[in-house]
Amino acid sequence: MDTVAVILWLSVLLQVSAAIMALRLIPLSGRASAWLLFSLVFLLMTARRFISLLHEAGFIDDPQRLHSLIEPLALLISILIVIAVYLTRGIFVDLAQSRARTEVQLEELRRFQKAVVGRELRLKELEEENASLKSRLASLQGPAA
Repeated sequence: MDTVAVILWLSVLLQVSAAIMALRLIPLSGRASAWLLFSLVFLLMTARRFISLLHEAGFIDDPQRLHSLIEPLALLISILIVIAVYLTRGIFVDLAQSRARTEVQLEELRRFQKAVVGRELRLKELEEENASLKSRLASLQGPAA
């Protein structure tokens, strides 16, 4: 097998793997349409590589015929990639909004922690002052009769 054929077969394997990985992202993101479209794009890219393999094997000799098969497919792939990326943006918008909400909640928790810790420290100071005052009062009153 020549180098070009090896590269084309490797490309086919990688593109099928990418299609499978894209499908596996559906449950994680909840965005089926975007990942289905990406999977379709990867499979169309695989089909394009198969056409190139057919050309390498001598089944498609005419360069005009080769381009008439490959170029419309390449245009379709480009169009679908643009649509898939547009649909994917929602995932990142949701992520940014989630991060912003998390930051707000974290800041609220930090303020709450500061207030609680400050209150606890003040209570400890007051307990120590109270114990000190009781001790002074006891020493001023002398031994109990």
